[in-house]
Amino acid sequence: MALVACEIDGEEFEDFEAAEANAGGASEQAAGQGVQAPEGQGPSVHSTDYDDFVDCPGVNRLIGVLEDSAVNGCEPSLMPPDWVAYPLFEEGSPELTSLGSAPGDLDRFCAYDYTGPSSQLVADPTLYEAMLTEIDIWGDMNVTSVAADCRGQFAQADLYDQNVTDALADAFMENIGWDMGASAVGTGTGRDDVDVAVVDTLSQDAADSALILPVNYHGQYMADIIDEITCPDTATNCHTEIHHTLGMPRTDADNFMPNWSNGGEHGTQGDVAMGIYEAVAEWVDRRDVVGGTDVPHRLVINLSLGWNRDAPLAESLTRGPGKALYEALQYASCQGAIVVSAAGNNTDELCEEQDPLSPASFESYYAPSAASCSQKGFEADAAYTANYPIHDAGPGRLFTPPLVWAVGAVDQHDRRTANSRLDGIPRLVALGQNGIVADAFGDPLTGSSVSTAVAAGAAALLWSYRPELRPYEIMNTLYDTGWDTGMTADFPTATDVHRISVCGALSDACTGQPSCPSNLCTVAAQPADGNMGDFETAVNDVLALTTVTDITIPVGSGMCEPDLLTNLGDPQPQTPICARCNLFVPAGGVADDDKLHMTIDTEYQGDGITSVEVTTFDSDDDPTTFWLSPQALIDLQAQTGDEVLRISLEAPDAVQGTIEFTMDSGQVQENDITVLAI
Repeated sequence: MALVACEIDGEEFEDFEAAEANAGGASEQAAGQGVQAPEGQGPSVHSTDYDDFVDCPGVNRLIGVLEDSAVNGCEPSLMPPDWVAYPLFEEGSPELTSLGSAPGDLDRFCAYDYTGPSSQLVADPTLYEAMLTEIDIWGDMNVTSVAADCRGQFAQADLYDQNVTDALADAFMENIGWDMGASAVGTGTGRDDVDVAVVDTLSQDAADSALILPVNYHGQYMADIIDEITCPDTATNCHTEIHHTLGMPRTDADNFMPNWSNGGEHGTQGDVAMGIYEAVAEWVDRRDVVGGTDVPHRLVINLSLGWNRDAPLAESLTRGPGKALYEALQYASCQGAIVVSAAGNNTDELCEEQDPLSPASFESYYAPSAASCSQKGFEADAAYTANYPIHDAGPGRLFTPPLVWAVGAVDQHDRRTANSRLDGIPRLVALGQNGIVADAFGDPLTGSSVSTAVAAGAAALLWSYRPELRPYEIMNTLYDTGWDTGMTADFPTATDVHRISVCGALSDACTGQPSCPSNLCTVAAQPADGNMGDFETAVNDVLALTTVTDITIPVGSGMCEPDLLTNLGDPQPQTPICARCNLFVPAGGVADDDKLHMTIDTEYQGDGITSVEVTTFDSDDDPTTFWLSPQALIDLQAQTGDEVLRISLEAPDAVQGTIEFTMDSGQVQENDITVLAI
């Protein structure tokens, strides 16, 4: 997907430093300003050509911002046929309708949904102009604050033998530094209640009821990882509640309407903004109950999602969609939430995409100060902050945290994952390869979604023991105690990249604290085998017991085939085709001695796969590409159960790899390959 440079209204991270120094923290330019729609010109008519408002023809929602003086709600004097208007943060989803009036400037955001057949918007984008013209004539909203709410990219005995799965889960916990978690947390007391909100594909109704089947289980995958960190294995001293809010309620390019029960695979900036606000507002209601029991004093928001910044109108902070997301994040920050966001993945390693996804890119913006939060009407209750501080005390700010904390992905050898983005590594990373935990639903996933869930779980764990720490103190502990990977961050500044160690961070936070586990581990480089020895053994055991089909393929040629620019990206698959594919690379230079082991998920056995592209990378990131032969495709799809296809190839010095499947429907699915040097 092509990237377009996008200017957003507000200072970049480094630009804020001078502003902070000069203003003493009392005001913060863009990070401290209230929402201001561009000055209107009354009822005079502006150009309402849809090209000036719509980056993504076909999307069914426009978002705009009311003028300060507006008192008449969101409906213009006349509404065109098939359009409806409503306040975004008060009526945008069923859950929001129960939360009452939105605080501060959030009550000025209006959504305009087209309810007619979606095919009409695709066939005739000038239908947008009817709505835009009425907004312009109305006068309570400057039409230049309006933009289409574009959708984004969201969030991956045979080789499915239980021993293989268990070995992957054990390696994952060892590599994040939490294999001792159950004994560390134990059965005692001494933890405070913390909420984690997973803004993703799963509604709370679907999470609570087996009768509601989610469209995509990605949100459940993330929750399982977080839960295994905050409440590992047999531990009973657990004080973290995971809540789900929908940030991705839409299914595909032909279905523009959200499903607030079953969820979806994609979402818009407005959807994510509403999910963030819902998560914070519902938590505040629980938090501020006087005399309540099990009150969650802290909140972590997990955003294992993101979209390419290729829609300048929708991304602009002078337009409704981008501004709505920015304000929702500011509200979360003002209330004291930690927001972690995935730096993003590539969909095709031969078409390397650049820069972090949004909203991880918002790490380049400072969080609002206490004065700014008060000015915006977002300040937290004083009785709460007296015991659970958010900002630094005093007129100055000792440390100015970012608006969100971006998290990148590394593999078990502290290398950026093969599907990471060029110039997209932040200063904080976590293991993002083979993300699966014991007794959890689903397959191992790879990418920054996984590493973000690790960061969210670690932050919640630390806060449950040290609830008096400010949000930035928790996140700085995760960074300061992490392993220095030797990489330099691509954004927001050139800083050393540290990999999160859960046990290292908790040990540091608990030093000198009663009822708090410390001296759990020494943070170090990962072992030479990446803790994958048991996985190798489990795979070899399977190969000794099952039917193995052998085939050899030569090196092929690979080329970048860019995706067409659309308002949708590919979601992380809920059922990866070959999540347990692995490549054994023996030492020495014998031709075709590298072995790729493949068992595809039963959902894809039979037919439907038209091509398979395998790409390996050496330590210099130089790629080698292979294509499965026609016979290999036949053998792969002929699998019916306990079978493994073993492919011999020559992958020189491979240390990482990916595999990409193309289906007869045109769908393309990619996942990482576990590479083991043996």
